[in-house]
Amino acid sequence: MVLVASAAAFALTGIAATTIILGSLNGPAPPAGLWFRFLIAASLTAISLGVRSLRWIFLLRRAEVRIPIRDAYIGDFSGLSLLFAPLLLGEIAVRAAVLRARGRVPVSTTIVVNVWERLLDLAALGVIGGVLSALNRSWDVWIAALASIALLTAVDPLRRQLLAIAQASVRPVASLFERASQESFTRLALARTWFAALAASLFAWILPGIGFLVIAGAWPHDVRLADAVLEYAA
Repeated sequence: MVLVASAAAFALTGIAATTIILGSLNGPAPPAGLWFRFLIAASLTAISLGVRSLRWIFLLRRAEVRIPIRDAYIGDFSGLSLLFAPLLLGEIAVRAAVLRARGRVPVSTTIVVNVWERLLDLAALGVIGGVLSALNRSWDVWIAALASIALLTAVDPLRRQLLAIAQASVRPVASLFERASQESFTRLALARTWFAALAASLFAWILPGIGFLVIAGAWPHDVRLADAVLEYAA
């Protein structure tokens, strides 16, 4: 019930905010069928969130966390309540608290998986931005940096080193809340784990980009799929 209420609150807030913003715009009325396009885009975004949740559960299992899928979902969606806190601190704190209360998941595990998930997002953005920029023959510094991250994380030794750095960085923070533990995260850095999660990340980022294209198509502009996805990812 808590999740349903939270989802309803997010949906109503988004609908109300969108209505107010569009209603305050000067100029011609919105194109016909715009709200239907918004519905399609919202559906694609909801599917994207579902894919992200599956990725979260997949990574938890690879971190040797065995809790009911329902609790894993609750832990994932609970992080959305403080998603915009600086440096992901709100998302990490809420997820860690919820998973510790519901499944006795160590704080260090939640933080490491959360950081690993965000690294996957950066790599996915690097792949999307790199491929589309290469097709458009135009690059900027940020896309080049993200593409570099994607390339570096594809190398096994570098990926394992990044995981070791994440573990070492998390350990002092986690020790404030729990005794030192010896969780194994080695499966997170395996190639099959990384590339499977990366594929899910690409899918999760591309879907809202397609939704952006659907909305943009309501106006008489020539917007290509590659441009829409790149603009959304940027």
